Amino acid sequence: MENKVQFHTYVLDEERKLKVVIRGVPKDIETDDIKSDLVNKGFPVFAVYRITGRDGSSTGLVLAVLPKTDEARAISRNLSKVCGLSGIRVEAPHKRGMPGQCHRCQRYGHASANCHVQSRCVKCFVLHWTSECSRSKDSGDKPACVNCGQEHTANCEGCPKASKVVFKPTNRIDKKQFNNKKATPARDTSNPPPLRHEKIP
Repeated sequence: MENKVQFHTYVLDEERKLKVVIRGVPKDIETDDIKSDLVNKGFPVFAVYRITGRDGSSTGLVLAVLPKTDEARAISRNLSKVCGLSGIRVEAPHKRGMPGQCHRCQRYGHASANCHVQSRCVKCFVLHWTSECSRSKDSGDKPACVNCGQEHTANCEGCPKASKVVFKPTNRIDKKQFNNKKATPARDTSNPPPLRHEKIP
């Protein structure tokens, strides 16, 4: 039996994707149906994810991932309906000041498009997709974080694992350090120093 190696990779800045939030999409519409509808409208969508609340419950928001092209950027001004329903709004993702989190394995620092790890639920310890989880407010089961083991969802802002993730940017100039660097004083050519006359033996 072959062992499947689980891994994730990172992308270069020029390979990063365009992400938009579509607000007002009913919870009962499947993400696969939303993706198909967007593709049929001419938007080159890679993936669509349902955004969940802190308790893991579904919301009326979906995240669409597209390439950074002019066709994809047009979604913000041209999209007016999703699956035949109007009243939707396209906006930029809200930056929470948290490290990026994978929708597949729930770990931080990489995207699901580059993740080849076993899927992990955002609401419990079971190794399945969040959409397959039966745990909800109505079930009365408390959420469980696969990252720290505490009783909250894996995308909770208060997760101690999230606060420990620190990104160290490389190949970036520290502007403060650069500005504080002492410059070499310019030579004053208006008052040159007197020449020294040395005796030649």
